[in-house]
Amino acid sequence: KEHMATTLAVIGASGQLGSAVVAHILTDTKFPPSNLIAITRNVNSAKAKGMTEKGIKVRCGDADKPETLVTALEGATRVLIIPSKAFGAKRCQQYENIVGAAKKCGVKHLITFSLTGLSVELKFDITPALTFMESVVRTSGMPWTILRNGMYMDEIVAWVPDIVKMGTIPYPTAEGKSTYVMKDDIARAAAQVAAGEGHENKVYNLCNCEAYSTGDLCRTIAEVTGKKVEFKNASDEDYIKAGIASGDPEPLVRALLTMYWSVRDGAFGKPSSDIESLTGKKPISFKEALVSSKTE
Repeated sequence: KEHMATTLAVIGASGQLGSAVVAHILTDTKFPPSNLIAITRNVNSAKAKGMTEKGIKVRCGDADKPETLVTALEGATRVLIIPSKAFGAKRCQQYENIVGAAKKCGVKHLITFSLTGLSVELKFDITPALTFMESVVRTSGMPWTILRNGMYMDEIVAWVPDIVKMGTIPYPTAEGKSTYVMKDDIARAAAQVAAGEGHENKVYNLCNCEAYSTGDLCRTIAEVTGKKVEFKNASDEDYIKAGIASGDPEPLVRALLTMYWSVRDGAFGKPSSDIESLTGKKPISFKEALVSSKTE
């Protein structure tokens, strides 16, 4: 009955995290697909068409165009916001647009992602936008839920071939630790919140139940691959050079550098059991993720 009264809209439903959340709502919960609205900028994408085939309403909505959001959110009572990759003022404006449209449409519950360890003192470049996003949602007048993600483990797993070639991970983190977590574990927990009840006005930390230093990551990669991978106290320049060599644009590399400064400061090092509490299953460890990637 609760599900019948709830219509859930997912903004950013065709991205990596958004589509994973939608998939877990369908497989892990009893939430009816007919009560799901997938909002995406491209309704003709393969992912969007796949959602339509599963009985989900797919609507066009662009966070930069608030008029499209008002149309897309019609009938929604709960909204899950998947943040875009926009930085700074643009991302802040997107959140104002989304919250404004949600108010116009009579939405009763906002859910959004953020970052574990968030504080105004954080050195990560995106901090001002993240704190703004949380504030806009929490002062909207609607019940809210904040899902604070840990740093993604996926990127490290995908980078392993290059890490083996380099013989180290060039993160300038010193002994700082982070609760790296796979996106799929975040999506599993987010699906339970988005499709469930009783999560209003709560903050969940969707990160790992153990924290890893860069030295821990190096030792685990060496163990699983049998290759020589050793921790070296990388400098900022080491990371910038490696990031650009891997094909990332320099502005992005320099922005991500500030994230690793926050790791060095210990900002992302507090483990959480929230994923297990929400799903009944712990997030997978770094070693498990590496072993799984080798068998795929």
